Amino acid sequence: MNSPPPNADEIARRTLEIIPFVMRVMNAELRSAHLDIISSHMGLLGMLSARPHTLSEMARAMSVSAPTMSNTITTMEARGWVERERDTKDRRVVYVRLSDEGRAILDKIDHFTQARISEILAPLEGHQRQTLLDGLALLNERFVEALGHTPPHGYDNAPTHPAKSTPDDFTG
Repeated sequence: MNSPPPNADEIARRTLEIIPFVMRVMNAELRSAHLDIISSHMGLLGMLSARPHTLSEMARAMSVSAPTMSNTITTMEARGWVERERDTKDRRVVYVRLSDEGRAILDKIDHFTQARISEILAPLEGHQRQTLLDGLALLNERFVEALGHTPPHGYDNAPTHPAKSTPDDFTG
């Protein structure tokens, strides 16, 4: 006997469980690999990889106060990950941009995280990998539609057609 398909509330609940769980696991993995970075810094590096932002924009996006964001950026600047620069038209406006070192650490984190997730998913059988990839693509499509555009950093809408995407895509 077939069970009825899950409703949207069940899928939402499970999504809200799994995403933070995956992030906690990856943060723990990054700590164990001695990559000296916290999740809020990763989020800011990702945000800055798209374009420079003002402190106010970043504070709003991260739901923190401007002084808190200023302290965070000062820490990241001391590590060489970001640089501040004044707007050429309005000297009162200061933009924060990703430095070459910041891009390098973001690339290192992305590479490490992708490799580790690949290791975790490697035991899945081919049809399980394809099912997971199809589900991720569908989830991404729904959120892109809700947002109105593709996010600047993150999942890249990889095709899920079996001829274009294979189970081996997960293991690199």
